[in-house]
Amino acid sequence: MDRTIWRTGSNTLLGLLVLIVVCGAGRAQTTISTMPAWNGTLAVTSFGQPASIAADTYGQTFTVPAGFPELTDFNLRLGYNFGGGLSFTACIMAWDGKEAIGTVLYQSSATNIDSSAQGLNVIDFPIDSLTLTPGDTYVFFLLAAPGSGGPATAALAVTGDSNSYAGGNFVFTNSNGSISNLSTPWTQTDAASSFGDTVFSATFNPLVATTPPTITFTIPNKHDFDAPFQIAASSNSPGFITYSVITGPASLSGSAVTLTGIGSVTIKASQAASGSYAAGSATATFEVTMGSVFVANSDSTLSEFNLEGLPFDTSVGYQGGGLTISSTAMAFDPNDELWISGAGSGLSVFTNDGVSVFSSALSAGVSGPNGVAADGAGNLWISDDNGRVSEYSNQFHAVSGSLGYLAANLQVLTGVAVDISGNVWIADRDGNQVIELLGAGSPVLPLPIATAKGTPAARP
Repeated sequence: MDRTIWRTGSNTLLGLLVLIVVCGAGRAQTTISTMPAWNGTLAVTSFGQPASIAADTYGQTFTVPAGFPELTDFNLRLGYNFGGGLSFTACIMAWDGKEAIGTVLYQSSATNIDSSAQGLNVIDFPIDSLTLTPGDTYVFFLLAAPGSGGPATAALAVTGDSNSYAGGNFVFTNSNGSISNLSTPWTQTDAASSFGDTVFSATFNPLVATTPPTITFTIPNKHDFDAPFQIAASSNSPGFITYSVITGPASLSGSAVTLTGIGSVTIKASQAASGSYAAGSATATFEVTMGSVFVANSDSTLSEFNLEGLPFDTSVGYQGGGLTISSTAMAFDPNDELWISGAGSGLSVFTNDGVSVFSSALSAGVSGPNGVAADGAGNLWISDDNGRVSEYSNQFHAVSGSLGYLAANLQVLTGVAVDISGNVWIADRDGNQVIELLGAGSPVLPLPIATAKGTPAARP
């Protein structure tokens, strides 16, 4: 069986593969085309029936471009050669490097070519939409049907240079007109072939992001004296998220928010499209108030008011953290977290947004706590009913031992405060005295005697 080459006119190639990016219907497209590599006349003339004079299956393998999985159109150049006419269909299947595999992904209706089709004309196959896998190789082929009018062949335009398209090859086989007979190795062009690639064009659409992302974005209420803070939205999409201030007294640097006044602030989280996820956005609105006052209630809740006496966030108060009706003293640590001591109930710690972050039963020597104060090192000092002073780090670890720090002649300790030199002052109600514990740590670190040995010096 002879594979005849038409060579009419010059065989000078005009170029190689062209990858064209166009904009169609509002969407960027890409087109693979070997047309620039064709001299305008070169073709193979042995596509048709019967197998004794022709191969009934001619095709071109191709690789799907990255980011453009949707094939919308495929065309090639075909012309009448001899006989009473030829009927064929176009198909697309996966390609394993040797043969067509799997199911038929696309099949056109029957197309006829006869002596009225003079020259090598573009035969277009509008595919509408066929989603393929970027980077994978497929084969587009024409399958000739056995004709009733006797032998017939058509001519298929080829480039004559197998290097004109690196993503595939011109291929052919005999299947006796049946797709079920394609599972044998096909003949492929190589560097020494005079066929080259078929003269074809394939158009692809980019991946369409249609799934909306689910973005979760909240920011708790703030005070005007709060330090700059980071924000972060979460999403089921991996798309990059940026932030912008929509309204309110705040500025942004990346994801860092700086408050510039009081009032309502709305920040927008915008997420770029990624993969099958479309672009999306979400907003978070929070209030910035001018300071606040916290009140420990007899119903075991914690209430917050702004400086105008209005409730800050909730009508039922903040709950949890081991709060009881016996809460006696409160103090903020350097993390802006509120420590609350309660007789018989240990310690409770809340963020300044009213979220419980820690609660402790009696430990570190705490027994019947009354007063609480923070030093410059971030440690918390608690006085109690049993003449002891206990110390916690602001990471909720006990610093003092199981009996706390003891000093001579201490009885029922109530208030506690830390001076600028780092000394801790405790009021001893029943002893009618004020006691100073030396070197506690504000604004300097505690002296070793106050922490390592747990027996700070004391003086009235």
